[in-house]
Amino acid sequence: MIRRKNNPKYLQLAKTLAKRIANDIYSIGTLLPTETELMDEFGLSRQTVRQAVGLLKEWGMASTRHGSGSAVLSKGNDDGYIQKFGTLAELLQHDAQTQIQYRESEKIEVDQLLAEIIGCAPNQTFWRLTVLRKLKKTDVATSYVDLYIRDSHRQIIDLIGNSPNQMIHTLLEEGYGERIIQIDQEITAALIPDPAAEALNVPQGQIGMRAIRRYFGSHNRLIWTGVNYHPADRFTYKASLHRDI
Repeated sequence: MIRRKNNPKYLQLAKTLAKRIANDIYSIGTLLPTETELMDEFGLSRQTVRQAVGLLKEWGMASTRHGSGSAVLSKGNDDGYIQKFGTLAELLQHDAQTQIQYRESEKIEVDQLLAEIIGCAPNQTFWRLTVLRKLKKTDVATSYVDLYIRDSHRQIIDLIGNSPNQMIHTLLEEGYGERIIQIDQEITAALIPDPAAEALNVPQGQIGMRAIRRYFGSHNRLIWTGVNYHPADRFTYKASLHRDI
């Protein structure tokens, strides 16, 4: 019987069924257990079971077979983080599928090495905010992020803590009336730092993907930089490029 209190019972059941699908306990093309079988196994109501199976259908993992029940359609993408965009607007929306788990923050003076990463002059004052990004759908941690925020915009930290489901650029617009005009992005293979490895539950010394994004407002002014560490198996980058004629 499902007893955890953090999520609604139907969501807990949906996640359990999704894991079984991912582990081939329910293979693609086969039928899921009937509503009655799931009710008996998990001690849940018929409505809860229907809501859970409905979520699997929304996630593209199951479909209805009239007269037969619900069939497994795919394993979904529950442990990965696919980024697919071709415009700045799409990039700004890419974190909509995640939520932020606040970890810690501190005021720092930027040294030469860190200045090169952030994209600013050394000896400036920034706030370092460390967060964990998790998929809203499955609560899987997809990235460990150090956000370097200008001291002039430090109130964003409080806004992030109070609104973990909001995208940061939206909080920027609401709190400061500023819009992101440009984003510079670098993606490289890199060693995942030990604190990130522990938070992401991966072995220390593992190579992953590091994505550095610098966010600029009007007059090409850097507002914040995000240094994102992703386990290699939880990050996919896709882009569609068009020729300028």
